[in-house]
Amino acid sequence: MSLYDNNAHVIIRGKAEAKVEFGNVLYLEEQIDGLIDDWQLFGDQPTFDSKLVEKRIERIKNRFGSIESYTGDRGFWSKHNEFVLEENNIINCICPKNPMQLEND
Repeated sequence: MSLYDNNAHVIIRGKAEAKVEFGNVLYLEEQIDGLIDDWQLFGDQPTFDSKLVEKRIERIKNRFGSIESYTGDRGFWSKHNEFVLEENNIINCICPKNPMQLEND
């Protein structure tokens, strides 16, 4: 797979421009001021971004006590995450998957 990196993996992303990528997936979470407050290096196939939100909220709460807002790109959006953020009184700044909804927000 890689002549240079024994830890490179085949990552199936399903994106139109690149259905398969090679390497490793690093998740970085940062505050608005640029401080990285969480990270995770995935080995094989990473979970979908939308499946990370609930666990990350718990990790942030355990470390920092409270969360005012949560932001992410379209990959983090799901109905479940909308519900979780609302239940926790967290402002939802995740970009919606539906472009029409983005125009309304």
